[in-house]
Amino acid sequence: MSGQLQYCGIMTLASPLWIAARARLAVRFLRNPVRYCRKVDRRALTFPDPMEGMMHLLVDNNGVKLHVATHGLGTGKPLMLFLHGFPETWASWRHQIQEFAGQYELVAMDMRGYGDSDAPKGVKNYTVDHLVTDVLSVLKAVGHSKCILVAHDWGGTVAWHVAALCPEVVEKLVVLCSPHPAAFKDPKRFDGEQLKRSSYMMTMLSSVAEAHIRNTDFREVERMLVEAPFGARRTDTFSQQDIDRVKAALARPGSLTGGLNYYRAAIAQGTKWRVEAAERVYSSPVVAPTLLMWADQDLAFLPQMFQGEDKLVQQRTVVCLRDCSHWANQDRPEQVNAHIRAFLEGGKPVLGRPASTSNRGSMIMVNVSATAAAGGAASPRPGTPRLVPKQD
Repeated sequence: MSGQLQYCGIMTLASPLWIAARARLAVRFLRNPVRYCRKVDRRALTFPDPMEGMMHLLVDNNGVKLHVATHGLGTGKPLMLFLHGFPETWASWRHQIQEFAGQYELVAMDMRGYGDSDAPKGVKNYTVDHLVTDVLSVLKAVGHSKCILVAHDWGGTVAWHVAALCPEVVEKLVVLCSPHPAAFKDPKRFDGEQLKRSSYMMTMLSSVAEAHIRNTDFREVERMLVEAPFGARRTDTFSQQDIDRVKAALARPGSLTGGLNYYRAAIAQGTKWRVEAAERVYSSPVVAPTLLMWADQDLAFLPQMFQGEDKLVQQRTVVCLRDCSHWANQDRPEQVNAHIRAFLEGGKPVLGRPASTSNRGSMIMVNVSATAAAGGAASPRPGTPRLVPKQD
C-alpha cells in the first residue's frame, strides 16, 4: 500500500510538469503549425553500416527478439558489448565500432523497444530485470561468458545492474553520462537543483507528450539532439542521415512507447512494484574495474551525481569530458575513445581513426531460449543461426 501511495504522490507532483510541458508544446506548435504537422515516411530509407564486415543478429530472449550489430565475431578476441540510451539505436556507437574494430569482437545492441528489436507491450516488460536478461541472452548468443561492457544513458543504468548482479560476466565496465542508481537515493546529490534537471523524466510519463512527439515527426527528439541547451556541442555531431535513422527507428510500431516505457517502469519499480533486481543494486558492489565518464555540458546531470559510491563501485576511475554534451560518445568521440583505450590498455590515450562507410551487412537469427536469470552467468553456447533479411 505504501508503494501505491508513493506512486500516486509522484503522479500528483508530476501534474504541474505535464501542464507546463503541454503549454510549451502548444506554443511551439502555434509558432509553426505547418512544420510540426509535416509527416515524413522513412520506411523506404536504408542506412549504411559504419564500416565493412558487419553482421546483424536477432537474438530471442523468451519471445522478445533483440537486434544486435556485430563486427569480428568468432576471432577469439575479447568481447566489447555496447548498450545505448534514449532515443538512440545501436548506431550511436558508430565511432567506437570504427575505433576498436580488429582489436575486439564488437556487439552493439538495439535495446528492447528500439530499432530492429521487438517492443513488447506493457510497462512491466521494461523493468530492469527484463533488461538485464536481455544482455545475458545476447552474451550467450554470441558465444562469450564475459565482456567489456560499454554503456550510455539508459544503457548505463542497465549496465550498472548487470555489473552489480552478474559480476562474473563483466570483465570491465565503461559508463557514460549515467550515474550509479544509488546517486538518485542520496539527498546530498539528488538535491533540489538536480530534481529540476531530472524533471524532464516526469514529462516522459505523459501519453500527451508521447502523442505530440509522434505526431510532429519527432521534432522534439531532434531538438533534444541538436539544439541548445541540451543538444550536441558540435554542429556536425549528427548528420541528417543520423537524425533520419533515429526518427525512422522511433516510427516503427511500438518503438516510441517502448523507449518511453523505460521511464515509466523506473518510476513504477521504485514505488508500486517490487522488482528484486532494482533493489539489489543498492547493496551489491560492482567489482569490475570501472571507468565512469561525465560531460561538463550535460544538462541532465550535475557533477555531484558522479561522486561517491566508493563502497558500491570498488575500482573506479572518474573522468570529465570537456565541452561535451549528454551525447558524449557521438559529440566527443575522440575524447571518449581515447579514455576507453587508456582504461583498457593502461597506456597513453590514442586518438580515434577516421570514419569509413559501407553497405549494410546481413542479418542472422539466433534462437536463445532459457535465458539466464539476473544474478547468474549465461551459458556461452549460442543457438542455431539462420539467415533472415535485415530491415533498416
